[in-house]
Amino acid sequence: MMGDSAPMPVTGRRSAAPSSAAVAATGRKREVIGSPASVIPGAFRILFSTIVHPISSPDRPQYAIGPLRVLPARRLLYSGTRIIDHFCVEPPLPLPRTRWILFLLPLLLAIAAIASAWQLSWQWALQGEVVRTAKQLSLHAQSIDNALGQFRYIALEAANNEQVQQLLHAPSSARSNRANRSLELYSRQAGSSTIFVLDAQGQVVASSNWSSSDSLVGQSYRDRPYFQQSLEGQASSFYAAATEGEQADYYFAYPIRSGEQLIGAAVVRIDLTPLQEQWGENDSELMISDGYGVVVLASRPQWRYRYLYPLFDSTLQLLRNQRIYGDRQLRPFHAKVSRLDGGSDRFQLELADSSAEFLRQSFHLPQLNWTIHYLASLTPVYGFANRVASSALIGILLLALVAALVRERRLKRASRAQARNLLEQSGKRQQAIINNTNVGLMLLSAEGEIRFLNPQSHRILGLGESSRQTLHFNQLIPEPRWEQAVAVGPETAPTATVREQPLHSTETWVSREDGSRVPLAISISAIDLQPDASYLVTLVDISRRKAAEEQLQGAKALLEQRVEERTRELQEAQQELIQASKLAALGEMSTSIAHEFNQPLTAMRTYLASSELLLKQGDSARLEDNLRLLRELTERTSTIATQLKTYAYNRPTERNPVNLVNALQQVLPMFRQSFEQRGVKLSIRAPEEPLLVAADSGRIQLVLTNLIKNALESMAHCDQPELLCEFVRQRQQATIHINDNGGGIEARHLNRLFEPFFTTKSIGEGLGLGLSIVAGFIRDLDGSIDARNNDNGGATFSIQLPLYDARTQDASIETHHTG
Repeated sequence: MMGDSAPMPVTGRRSAAPSSAAVAATGRKREVIGSPASVIPGAFRILFSTIVHPISSPDRPQYAIGPLRVLPARRLLYSGTRIIDHFCVEPPLPLPRTRWILFLLPLLLAIAAIASAWQLSWQWALQGEVVRTAKQLSLHAQSIDNALGQFRYIALEAANNEQVQQLLHAPSSARSNRANRSLELYSRQAGSSTIFVLDAQGQVVASSNWSSSDSLVGQSYRDRPYFQQSLEGQASSFYAAATEGEQADYYFAYPIRSGEQLIGAAVVRIDLTPLQEQWGENDSELMISDGYGVVVLASRPQWRYRYLYPLFDSTLQLLRNQRIYGDRQLRPFHAKVSRLDGGSDRFQLELADSSAEFLRQSFHLPQLNWTIHYLASLTPVYGFANRVASSALIGILLLALVAALVRERRLKRASRAQARNLLEQSGKRQQAIINNTNVGLMLLSAEGEIRFLNPQSHRILGLGESSRQTLHFNQLIPEPRWEQAVAVGPETAPTATVREQPLHSTETWVSREDGSRVPLAISISAIDLQPDASYLVTLVDISRRKAAEEQLQGAKALLEQRVEERTRELQEAQQELIQASKLAALGEMSTSIAHEFNQPLTAMRTYLASSELLLKQGDSARLEDNLRLLRELTERTSTIATQLKTYAYNRPTERNPVNLVNALQQVLPMFRQSFEQRGVKLSIRAPEEPLLVAADSGRIQLVLTNLIKNALESMAHCDQPELLCEFVRQRQQATIHINDNGGGIEARHLNRLFEPFFTTKSIGEGLGLGLSIVAGFIRDLDGSIDARNNDNGGATFSIQLPLYDARTQDASIETHHTG
């Protein structure tokens, strides 16, 4: 239905002043919706007005809608604010009171119909629920009365039992055993919890559970109400809750007479727990209240021991003294009760952990002095009423939709007549826009012949009156050639009103008739103007931009020259700084090396002089000691020289598969004596499969030796030194963690640990090259090393090395995992 709307003239966001014909037709000026504040109110005015009266009525406001076509009311609902923002809308006249009534009356009738449907369906569903719950309540009441009533006769039979009578007349062990077995047989046949006999003093002399660990024989129940009533010669019943746990029991007591004398009582105790569990299995919401209105049994445990009706403080105190409910604190039910027809009520329960609305029906059990309450949730009743109301709403909406579709057809026919008038006005506006735009516009055929030029095109190209005959694109604009700019074919032929992206955009220079040259930005787009395909060419004079570009290019060249000069000056300053740094480092290194070599050389001269004296004296024992010390000093000097040579000349070596755990096992014997002397606890964690890395075995051993030596020095003052060497496989990398519990590393030194000649030791104790050499080795092996302090003290050095890849490396070397 919407596809038949007639095309309309394009209107801008800011419409021109309305014509005299339009003002005469409507009698009012049009309101242009062009700002966000007016978009939404305007949309509601359109929708409301189309509901009340036809758009084409001559005595009603009309709507000029652009930029493309007049839309019916239903399309306005889905067009969005972006389309409405372009609409030119005339505000409607104020509605008469009669039309307000005609509009509101159907709405009020629909609301009343839906409300009536909901109310009637709710009452009908509620009545059905009342009938169902009444049947269920009757069944449960009869079941409870039958289940408990049968035990009343068990107490009577136990009171008249011959063995019980003999036991109470003349107690003895043999008679007690016979009475116990007889009561046990009664209990097994009746399925009761316990049957027991009390003497005249209220002490249990026989019980059906005489053989169990919780036997009642010997216990006293003198103060229990059912025993007191039995002494008065009355049969009684009594409810009592267990002091601990959730068990609740019901008692039937019957007096035992010998002639006219009361000699005891027979009592039957029934466990009510199975009854509550049965309610839970049947998914029933039931509860039983006693004569005080206190809920003693319920399908939900949280409902128990709450009173349904307000109780006096004296009554509450009496119940606490009797301990009928144990030590439990009685609490009120927080519920709103409203009476309904048929003896039922609406029970709206509000607890801390639940809140629901129920239909409650109650039935009194006179023999037990209990009242049973059956609660049915009202959720299905409300659900049924909501479904009926929803169906009524859907039906009303369908009727409204049919009415709206019929009305839309009327509005569409009216809008077509108006569209013809607006089309003519829109054409005039378009022509005014084209003639007054600051951009040159040319309309060309597929062959490049110019069909139209706006006045701005004449001004830009400098065309005179003599040039208004038929021209070709190539005559006015030599570059680009029309044949190259537009390749007319199935892919490039115009297929839409205006393409989103132009076919060709470029910048060129054009010569005018007066001999001047002007730079232009040219854009060619395809448009579909029936019956022939055409092209729209836009021309923009970019003379100012070109002049600005030339100035910018000169400034850029000057800036580049200054940057080049400044860069050269900075490079010269950097070279001078590097040279000064080298000299400073060389001075620092020379001082350390001189001190390291000077100490052993001075000691060697001293020992040599001492050895000459010892040689003359013939003291060979002390002479051997001096020679040993001289040998150690020479080894120390050799070690210093080796470190310096290693640091200065680091030649890459051939890489072979190296087992990291084997490398550690080869290093550990060097420290075995140090571990034993200092009491170091060594732990090694390694995976079952060998960890192979592509490296030099000697370098790996040197790295491990240096790290273990540093760990021993860190734990020099530790009471219980511990050293952990952990090997971990992580994807394509092997990680080694060397963990100690020594003094750790100062935070300010962490970033400089691996710098050459950096050491925290005193002068003469080290050159500070060990960790620098280790870091260099690891980098040569494409790995990394870092250090961190542990949370519980000490430090951890971690090394990551790539695993050996047998596909790219030589895998012929056999390795053995000895860890």
